Amino acid sequence: MKRSLSIAAITAIAITVVGGAAAAGSPAAGRTYYVAPTGNDSAAGSQTAPWASIAHAQSVVQPGDTVYFRAGTYAYAHADSGCKSQTDRVDAITLSKSGNSGNPITYAAYPGERPVFDFSKVKDNCRIKGFDVTGSWIHLKGLEVQGVPQNNNLNHESWGIWISGSDNVFELINAHNNMGPGLFIQDGGNNLVLDCDSHD
Repeated sequence: MKRSLSIAAITAIAITVVGGAAAAGSPAAGRTYYVAPTGNDSAAGSQTAPWASIAHAQSVVQPGDTVYFRAGTYAYAHADSGCKSQTDRVDAITLSKSGNSGNPITYAAYPGERPVFDFSKVKDNCRIKGFDVTGSWIHLKGLEVQGVPQNNNLNHESWGIWISGSDNVFELINAHNNMGPGLFIQDGGNNLVLDCDSHD
């Protein structure tokens, strides 16, 4: 049974459901890395010595690679840059490194586990994006995205995942309790949203 998809706001959207490497086919074999809440970014990134952050994983991965996130909470307390004004937009996580056709970069829940990205403690006083996906040929799968706040009354929304790249896949994402859309496609094209939930 397919899960329901409810997205509060999507603008300038182009979604591909059939055809293209983003929608079907297997990526070429790449390296596999691991991230865990108890990991260390100085570790090897292996299953037994995982990294701690998606930022470090992104600095290492190449097209065709997969990063598995182990169960637990990945908590964020601030964005990766400061607010220039109270109506500015800032990101807690920026995914800017792209894969390529047939070789996406995959960030996925480890099979059978539930990694939760919790942004509820971010205090930046402007509009906040939990994930800002500016790269292309990226596949996010099985991640839970929650709690992106809106910390002043000058703005009307923040976002769980903001997308401006192309040829990305968002699969089995559970976005909830964000003070604005769970998934928001601003620009780009050929982005596939598959079996995702956005609620509360």
